[in-house]
Amino acid sequence: MFEGIPYGTPPIGRLRFVKTEPIDYSQRRTINATNFGTSCPQQIWDTDEDCLHLNVWTPTLDPKARLPVMFFIHPGGFAMGSANLYTGQQLALRDVVVVTINYRLGALGFLCTDRADAPGNAGLWDQAMAMNWTQQYIAHFGGNPNDITVFGESAGAVSIGAHIISNVTNGYFNKAILQSGSALMHELIRPKSYTTRLAKRFARKVDCNLDENYVLCLRSVPLATILRVQLSSSNWNMDTPDASPSITSHMFPFHVCYGDQLLPESPVELLKGGHYRRNLRVLMGHQTVEYLTLGLVQGYSSRYNPFVPYVYTTKQTAVSDIEHLINNSTFAALVVQKYIEPYFTGYNPWQSNALRLTVAHALSDGYLTCPIVMYGKYLAKYSNFTATVYQYQLTSTNRLSPTAYSLWCNGTSHGDEIPLVFGYPFILPGFTVDNTRLSSIMMHIWTEFAKTGSALLLQLYANISTQSLNNAQLNATIPINIFKGIPYATPPVGDLRFRRTVPISYSQMKTINATQFTNGCPQMGNIMNANEDCLYLNIFTPTMNTNANLPVMLWILPGAFVGNIATPAANSFNGQQLAIRGVVVVTIDFRGLVFGYLCTDRPDTDANAGQWDQTMALNWTQKYIRHFGGNPCGITLFGESSGSDCVSANILSKYANTYFNKAILQSEGQVFAQLRRGDSYGRSTAGDFCGPIVSTCLQWLQRMRDELMSNGE
Repeated sequence: MFEGIPYGTPPIGRLRFVKTEPIDYSQRRTINATNFGTSCPQQIWDTDEDCLHLNVWTPTLDPKARLPVMFFIHPGGFAMGSANLYTGQQLALRDVVVVTINYRLGALGFLCTDRADAPGNAGLWDQAMAMNWTQQYIAHFGGNPNDITVFGESAGAVSIGAHIISNVTNGYFNKAILQSGSALMHELIRPKSYTTRLAKRFARKVDCNLDENYVLCLRSVPLATILRVQLSSSNWNMDTPDASPSITSHMFPFHVCYGDQLLPESPVELLKGGHYRRNLRVLMGHQTVEYLTLGLVQGYSSRYNPFVPYVYTTKQTAVSDIEHLINNSTFAALVVQKYIEPYFTGYNPWQSNALRLTVAHALSDGYLTCPIVMYGKYLAKYSNFTATVYQYQLTSTNRLSPTAYSLWCNGTSHGDEIPLVFGYPFILPGFTVDNTRLSSIMMHIWTEFAKTGSALLLQLYANISTQSLNNAQLNATIPINIFKGIPYATPPVGDLRFRRTVPISYSQMKTINATQFTNGCPQMGNIMNANEDCLYLNIFTPTMNTNANLPVMLWILPGAFVGNIATPAANSFNGQQLAIRGVVVVTIDFRGLVFGYLCTDRPDTDANAGQWDQTMALNWTQKYIRHFGGNPCGITLFGESSGSDCVSANILSKYANTYFNKAILQSEGQVFAQLRRGDSYGRSTAGDFCGPIVSTCLQWLQRMRDELMSNGE
């Protein structure tokens, strides 16, 4: 973990309110990265304007690792928040590099004017500079500068929505996750005509003369004064003719503007014009009742506070609240008609809590949910978008959810996914087992999206109830496609007994019956009534989408080379439970006993036929696994006991090791000398089996019935 790395020139003095300047490291031989940097000044922290720092969590410092990078932009309504509040440790454990950043907030970051010396969006320029830094230096921390996923919540998601449609910044990343926010939240992205009037109201409040260079004046105003006046925005920015709705004018007066270099037009126009990368991968979503968290801070007293068990709410109050927040008479009337009208007839006080929840839903949908959904729709609609936009809704609460303890409302609210995405249940006490499991699932989805650009795991986990996240429930709710007994090589019979595996020809096979497991290869005692025509594999996959590119796990079975079978008897080698977790599992049969490991010095027999079987199965997997949702370039070989020995042998084999890039060795791994005999031992064993080694020995062995050899060995 590296904390407090400066990524931009401190924005102080003449640099207050302007675009971020690159940092010059020429005078810094060493950077102390052992403590978090200063959070940017905000309502609750009177800190230091020298605050442009970032933090990095990485599982490796190998510059060749090229791990996916996850770049987090924190929430806070562009008025509060800090990178230091979010630990990337749990995400980094899942083989990604995590970067969190501070950026300027409030007036310092989002004072937007029509003047060239304060054009606005300084906070967004900070984020862009941090992305530039990440692209330039992240390889030194094990990250891939060409594989960056930006993710953020609330204002962080609004920022990402702006960067996606900005031709200035959208080249810094290729994947994006927007949590409870988008660039269509018009209360947080306003035209420069409005923000200029806001800036002048603010300047007037701090005693700057608007007839002179008021931006120059604002640069000299003490930081404490800026924060104090900013915090009192309810006194100077509410009830003015063009002020935002109270939630933003009161708590978050300064926010993103458009009409500058970064966003030359409104977000809607930029979306319609297709001003974004066509191959961008996007995952975005929201909670069920977003507004409940915002209701705690926005000035409606206890009416929409989840912790207050009952508040009598009249129909007139409900209508007024909707009209006041939405700040659009036409749209507000439609919302009232849709949500409140059912209460107009026969309303009684006992329905008050139900009405409260209805208003909360209406405000949630109008303020957050609809802009989020519409942003995703516009992305896919207004250009030749070549990637998928994934959308989710989180419905399960956790220990930190305000609604988890409410008597009148249920469902998730704004910010509920943050502790789950960052793995808080694995760090902090008090979370339930279900919270922990759900956190594991969400970190799995987020990191896999960062690795592959696919969020198909959302579909796998979509119907899981957090009341019972056990394997049985996972198995019941996530359908796994199982293909059994697919031949991967020519049957090794007759003259092919003891020989190197021959590829299979499918030209005569119009259809393959993949509904039944095979009996496996001949083994000790022939207890499974096996057949030498045994080179088959089985596939367990959660999707048949050829673009899914899920990781592949190919299992090499144990059995001391004398007994192994890929058939999942008693579920012993059933790949279903692994496949549920978003991988494609392949299990294979291969020759054992004398059939697979007769080793001689004769040219008409090939040693280690069983290993050649495994190599052929790997070749088949790399060639065809895409049709089963797998990534042919992302194969992990794993095995136990003698299977582990096979894995280690494949690692050492130049014929096999090009087919996979990861390996798991369970209990052994070519460490036992008796399993790695030399050629002389192999020749001796063959002689003991059939007598003196003569020219007819091989033919005699090839004609011998397989069960006799099994029992003889």
